[in-house]
Amino acid sequence: MVAQQITRRALEEKYILDFRMLPKTRARRDQQFARWAAQQLQEQDVDAYLAQICRAGKAIPGDEDILQKVLADFRSAGKEAGEEDLRALMHEMMFSAAEQLEAEFNSRTTHTEQDDYLEEALEETFPASDPIAPGHPIKPATGRRSD
Repeated sequence: MVAQQITRRALEEKYILDFRMLPKTRARRDQQFARWAAQQLQEQDVDAYLAQICRAGKAIPGDEDILQKVLADFRSAGKEAGEEDLRALMHEMMFSAAEQLEAEFNSRTTHTEQDDYLEEALEETFPASDPIAPGHPIKPATGRRSD
């Protein structure tokens, strides 16, 4: 439990409070929340409901507009939903979104580092100055370059 709290605190400091990542994290969370709500409300067109939630989210900065929209939809569908429960769910989904974005970022960073390593290894194995390197064909009969 303590490790999870430490991880969450680190994510909070690194992503949720980072102004550059906040819009991306919030957008990802809003999508997760809208998909969850659409499933609970048994919406036929999940993408249309997602678009409605996104429009509601742009009306007023913050979470209140999305929360109120989903609460109203639950009430009109006759479903029970507590405001505090939905707030807690949105909070959990914010951490989930931050973790997903962190994993995607780390994956891209790892691939870039691997690509750099492979480039260096190829350069060491086949230096550009090597007379046999591509672009410097050797005539088979004489063993000399065909420049």
